[in-house]
Amino acid sequence: MIRRSDAALAAMLVMSATLLAPRRMEAAPPVDPYQVGIQKLDEGEWAEALPIYRRITAENPAYPWGWMGLGWSLHYTGELKAALPAYRRALELGALPPQRVWLEIARCQAANLQPDSALDALDQALAAGLPRVHTLRSDRRLAALWAHPRFRAMTGWVDSARVSRTAGWSSDLRFLRREIDRVYPVALSERVKGQLDSAVAATERAVSRLDDDALGVRVMQLARLLGDGHSEATPPFQDGPREAALPVLFGAFDDGVFVTATDSSHQELLWARVIAVEAVGIDAAFRRLDSVCSQDNPMRVLSVAPRQLRYPQILHALGIAARGDRVTLTLIDRTGRSRTATLAKQPGDPARWIRRPADARTELPRFIRDRSQYHVLRYERATRELVAQYNTCADADTQSVEQYAERLARFIDSHDVERLIVDLRWNGGGDNFLNRPLLEAIVQARKVNRAGHLFVIAGRHTFSAAICFAAQLDRFTHAMFVGEPTGSSPNFVGETNPVLLPYSGVQVGVSNLAWQNSAATDHRLWIPPRIPVPWRFADWREGRDTAMEAIRNFRVGS
Repeated sequence: MIRRSDAALAAMLVMSATLLAPRRMEAAPPVDPYQVGIQKLDEGEWAEALPIYRRITAENPAYPWGWMGLGWSLHYTGELKAALPAYRRALELGALPPQRVWLEIARCQAANLQPDSALDALDQALAAGLPRVHTLRSDRRLAALWAHPRFRAMTGWVDSARVSRTAGWSSDLRFLRREIDRVYPVALSERVKGQLDSAVAATERAVSRLDDDALGVRVMQLARLLGDGHSEATPPFQDGPREAALPVLFGAFDDGVFVTATDSSHQELLWARVIAVEAVGIDAAFRRLDSVCSQDNPMRVLSVAPRQLRYPQILHALGIAARGDRVTLTLIDRTGRSRTATLAKQPGDPARWIRRPADARTELPRFIRDRSQYHVLRYERATRELVAQYNTCADADTQSVEQYAERLARFIDSHDVERLIVDLRWNGGGDNFLNRPLLEAIVQARKVNRAGHLFVIAGRHTFSAAICFAAQLDRFTHAMFVGEPTGSSPNFVGETNPVLLPYSGVQVGVSNLAWQNSAATDHRLWIPPRIPVPWRFADWREGRDTAMEAIRNFRVGS
């Protein structure tokens, strides 16, 4: 789940106020000081915002964001001492999460050359669960604190050039363990705490005999112990300049694990079924990969494990492959011939790879061909179906989610639409706060928001912000779900909260929010389909979209 930048706190204020305010109408409303103030803050025009927020807090002192806006305006126009009471009032009224306000107080005190007070405020921010603590080490508004021992201890700072490898890894592991206790949003059981402590201790003992890639895999396994899909580790070999993986993509299906894409040098492997990884059968390999697949439920493993299968570094660390730079696969190729292939890790850009062999008899189904587009609208005139394929909860360069929602609403109003199908099969998340206009458009579309006329296709890849959206559709509309169980629970622990381990460079996501998208009493493992449809590679090869077929064959009352 992608969150808005912590550096742009003004954007959070805009978000908070927008969620509470009614949606803007097309006609220009009278000048509203609340909206003008938000705009000035968002643009960093502090001096222009200051008189607006003086007026708002005088006229409406119960308004929490007025005090936050006043604090920012005073702070960033240099009235540092005057900003502090405004921030404290914003803290009392709950304008933003307390850790955000304490961070601004720390920045204000640092600018006011009060390092001890700034560090005290920073302590309060950390105690309240401030995420992304590693970013404080480059926050120039806290530059006056960088050399202070208290600051370095808070942020896990380590001098990588001087510390030994053993001490560096030990520092990283203990910092991670501290961060888990500090930010994880629900109480961990004593069993899980014990497992984490044992994993940290065992990994510290293993530093001298394991290389950095294998230690990175140990951190992946440690994050997996938290038991949610967002808490996961990304070693340097999976991201950035060191990333290297097999030159193929895999997909897990009900009828096996298949090669779904290759670079131009390995096209003969395209659409081959994987039988074994070296001497380990593919089912056994997936069972071992479970230990590095962070998950809310078992469906998530079917989404994540094929990605982890691409990394020989992981396979070697798990005892599946003999080496960490290459892997030998046993496959049945698309002609039915059994073969082996030894593949070496290498850099590559899967977005440019081949997904359909030249000798294929049919095109891939539309929902696969349209996968790379953020938002798709397709109208099937013959069946009077409108398909809204929502592949990511993000604004595209050419169209925002709000504009997409407006297009959807206009199309339903102006065309003969018998069914609306919302396709979330590829949606792995994004910015949860962008979903609202699309949800509103569907809720208000009375023509299709009724039993038997509104369907949601979801499955193993539906995750994070897409689960928030799916749960809201499940709760607030007459939607019928089709396909597979979703890759997460309706209510889940999540959030993309990166913790960068300073010595090793391993980035660990440690979830810090508990999302309640459904009723508090909803303990479902996933959102199940009312119309179950298998996820089979054989259907892909034949160009069939069996979820759409199932919808067309559905009759109310069946």
